[in-house]
Amino acid sequence: MTAGAVRKILVANPVYSHHLDFKTFISLTQGAAEGAQYNFKLQVQFRVGNAMVHKARNMLLSEFLATDCTDLFFVDSDISWGAGTFGRMVTHPVDFVCGCYRSKSEGGALFLSNRRTACSAEIPFTASSRWKRRPPDSCASRAKPSRP
Repeated sequence: MTAGAVRKILVANPVYSHHLDFKTFISLTQGAAEGAQYNFKLQVQFRVGNAMVHKARNMLLSEFLATDCTDLFFVDSDISWGAGTFGRMVTHPVDFVCGCYRSKSEGGALFLSNRRTACSAEIPFTASSRWKRRPPDSCASRAKPSRP
């Protein structure tokens, strides 16, 4: 992408219950308003009524790949974030960004883990994840073979 080019962000939102949380709507509206400041445009795509969230996300990914959007931003229908957070995630200079959200339990602790360690952390926002589109050859060179 050339310097100064407008980025196109596809916001992919799986919605099982046919209800979008009001706070999610406000967050998406704030994110769209941040477009002028951070030089991006939003396109929002919903996948409604699929109880298998992984299948809904796969369908949304296929829809993203059929567009000319530069970034894919997954967010669930009950997740919200503060003003400025969307722009910070979108402009973070890496290929993949993930925001954590509090567990739906007493105390609302956050748990971040990987294969080597597990820890809890304080994160000042909630969201989901953003992927930057890369040419197929750059992805293929980093891909690990899958098992049959």
